[in-house]
Amino acid sequence: MRCAVVKKDPDQKGFVVLKRRWVVERTHAWFNRFRRLPIRYERRIDIYQAFSTLAASLITLNQIRRFC
Repeated sequence: MRCAVVKKDPDQKGFVVLKRRWVVERTHAWFNRFRRLPIRYERRIDIYQAFSTLAASLITLNQIRRFC
């Protein structure tokens, strides 16, 4: 999968929904499965960041297992 920067046309006014918006919404849904992340229980930001990194690692690992 390649990432590309999408630029708006100068003639275009307003907001346009991109075709790949579901990728972001799906990723947010995966993060919401980790119960500690949607409601932030930790007071220290470094602990919250560690849980977010762990969740991202587990999501990535599950996707690798799914396709291999």
